Amino acid sequence: MSLDCSHSATEGGPVRRLRVMDAVAAWGLVLLGCVHNFVAAPMAYPEMNEGLFWFIGAGLSLWYAGAMNLVRQANRASRTARYASVLTNTTLLAYVVAYGVYTGAIGRPEGMILVGLVTVATLFSAFGGGPGKGP
Repeated sequence: MSLDCSHSATEGGPVRRLRVMDAVAAWGLVLLGCVHNFVAAPMAYPEMNEGLFWFIGAGLSLWYAGAMNLVRQANRASRTARYASVLTNTTLLAYVVAYGVYTGAIGRPEGMILVGLVTVATLFSAFGGGPGKGP
């Protein structure tokens, strides 16, 4: 299965729109990681402790996942980038869904946005066309 479309990216058609969605998901993960670490971490943990380090680690995972998707987008011909992106996104999606269901965060706006971004990134990395083709 592929999200590939018959119109070329230069026509401003569906492929271009899909690539924009893919990029928005990747940059969205990086942005959420920044908000998580630079806004939410100081609010949740005013004192340095072990919990703060775990919290920041979760934000770093969002940065790394976003960066992995950006690498995949820049290197569409690389099977390694694609497979690493699929693995990264799939495991992150499983984690955020499990954590969201366990804590109830999945029903809050920030939880829904995170699950949505990771789902989009996962779909593009898994079904976005083979190396060198598709979005």
